[in-house]
Amino acid sequence: MRFTVRSLGGKIIISAALTLLLCMLLFTATSGYLLKTLYEHEANSDAKVHLTSIKEAYKDQSLKIIDALSTEAHKSSGLADDLPTFFRHMSKLHYLSTLAFISDKRAVIYALGDTLYNGTIATSTAAGQAVQGKPASVLQSLSASNSTTWFIEYAVPVQDRSRKQYNALVGMQPINDNFANKLTPWDVILCQSQHVLGTNIRVLLDKDATNDSLCKPDTAQHYFTLSGEARATDQIAGSPPLDVVDVEPLYSINSHPQKAIEILLGTGVFYITLGVVVYMYVARTFFIRPIRRLQARVTALVEDHGSTAVPASTIDELGTLARSFNLLSESLQIRETESSVITKQMGDLLTMSDVLICTLNLDHLLGEIVSRLGTIMRANNVSLLLYGREMLSPWAVAQWSDNHSNGRTLSTNPTQQYGAVTVHTDPMGTSL
Repeated sequence: MRFTVRSLGGKIIISAALTLLLCMLLFTATSGYLLKTLYEHEANSDAKVHLTSIKEAYKDQSLKIIDALSTEAHKSSGLADDLPTFFRHMSKLHYLSTLAFISDKRAVIYALGDTLYNGTIATSTAAGQAVQGKPASVLQSLSASNSTTWFIEYAVPVQDRSRKQYNALVGMQPINDNFANKLTPWDVILCQSQHVLGTNIRVLLDKDATNDSLCKPDTAQHYFTLSGEARATDQIAGSPPLDVVDVEPLYSINSHPQKAIEILLGTGVFYITLGVVVYMYVARTFFIRPIRRLQARVTALVEDHGSTAVPASTIDELGTLARSFNLLSESLQIRETESSVITKQMGDLLTMSDVLICTLNLDHLLGEIVSRLGTIMRANNVSLLLYGREMLSPWAVAQWSDNHSNGRTLSTNPTQQYGAVTVHTDPMGTSL
């Protein structure tokens, strides 16, 4: 099926609509791509900054707990009496679930909170290093009732009264949502062995079918994740680090609105300018140039017929074309009038020739010639002189004068005669 537009106005409207539609499509595609690139770049940049901040916060928090345990361990007397108060303070401030006092033989002397030790002997590597006089921390798990709990164990040495041996003060901090909320204000997921241990973005987890997939970076479409390993202060070498996953929203209109607006404005201005340039090119190629060529042809025709030339410097092409057509129309009217006059004169000559053919008398013929020529030529006087060979004077003279032309318009009808005709003939040329 063919769609043909013949009117100039329809072509202009359709070309403008197509140019606008093209610019809108390009604007939508380009702005969408630029915004997508912006959100991904900013999310990646923010994730790197936030991940570094989370690692530092994890290290600082472990340092604060070790410093608090060391301060409590330096009390030479009344340690066992102060442990309940100290445990309540630490469980409220740092969410410690267990606090234990262990002898140099790794025997549990005093324990508060959750019982995380099997029997009365502490077998953790952190406690073993503490009784050797060095503070330590370790990330480890404990399985109970078909569930696995991950926690950080902090152990600091406690010097006995003889100052020859060391006991240990051990605190355990579970890795859960409370730990994540305490750790950082940024959206974070704490993982271990591709399993979620805790997070402070509960809504995101509720939307995911498999929460463990969040521990794998770049697996979702509506948010960006970046993972890294965090180690606590004085963490024992060989103990597993904590997997920290920073989560940043993607393609959100509320993230980086100023940059998004700048991109939209810049893209809009670019495509508006492009649309104007394209439409100017289309209009010049398909509308203005044909009009100018037509205008040049009309101007050449007018100039060829000797009429007034069309000025080269004009305001618009349509006005110049209209003026050219007006001049051409005037020129054609003049030519038509001249043609009608010539046609009429030829008709008069034919009529006169018919009349003259019917006349045989010389005097009457000469009189008819001068009178009819005067009528056709609209003259007041006509004289016809006929000379023979080697004759100095004419042998025939015919004169016609219009004596009644004052106040009257001469007739253009060659059959009507006015005025006086005088004819003299002398073939021998003796009396003229």
